[in-house]
Amino acid sequence: MSQPIDDFLATSIGGEYSPIDMLKIRAGYQYRISEDNLKGVSLGVGLRHNGFNFDYSIKPFNTLGISHYISFGTNFEKSIIPEINLNKIIPKRNKKIDTVGVTESSLVNSNGVVIETVVAGLRNKSYRVEYSSDGLRIFFRMPILKNQEINISIEKTEPQIIGSVAVYGSYKIAATLDNLPANTVFEFNIDKTWMETNDVYISQLKIFDDNTKKFIIQNVEMISDAEACYRIRVNNFPIKEFSVVFVK
Repeated sequence: MSQPIDDFLATSIGGEYSPIDMLKIRAGYQYRISEDNLKGVSLGVGLRHNGFNFDYSIKPFNTLGISHYISFGTNFEKSIIPEINLNKIIPKRNKKIDTVGVTESSLVNSNGVVIETVVAGLRNKSYRVEYSSDGLRIFFRMPILKNQEINISIEKTEPQIIGSVAVYGSYKIAATLDNLPANTVFEFNIDKTWMETNDVYISQLKIFDDNTKKFIIQNVEMISDAEACYRIRVNNFPIKEFSVVFVK
């Protein structure tokens, strides 16, 4: 539908049918609202072969007579589809292919440490190391050298009250690594009965570095709220000796 600002409204409709790939048959109808009500049926045909095009159409318009349209065309485009050697992209049987993001295998050593092989990229492996005991859980990812054995253990002292500070527990992580990776995650439980007895709240929880004797500015995340305890997670936690305290 077309409405020029200085002419009458015109409407048209058309269609194309292809009985075979090289042949196109077209038909259309146009009507223009005007004093002489110009209208008419148009017919056309198109041929395509070996990159050459031929198009012909005829449009009769009442007193204006019949118009014939003829066109020839071709194109010189090169194919953009590259030749593909299937022998290069189809893997041979029994050939192992690394897949991004796929866990290959896991191993639990005698100390309860889970070492899981993770493919982070093509031929680029990293290892997810996890240790858990008595509600405590620590895990991280790192590259591991051949024949490198990782052992982890966590010691926890009993709670104590020191002035206005309630020490829920001091933790010592013993590991065969000189330093824990920066992506280390530590999880532990906080007993609600102990919190009520000592009149402390979860918002008062802080992490104290036992080596530097300073509080650690760290995002402490509560990941679950059970009836008996809170489950706490601390991300990016590479220190080995620390205390969980409540500052009143």
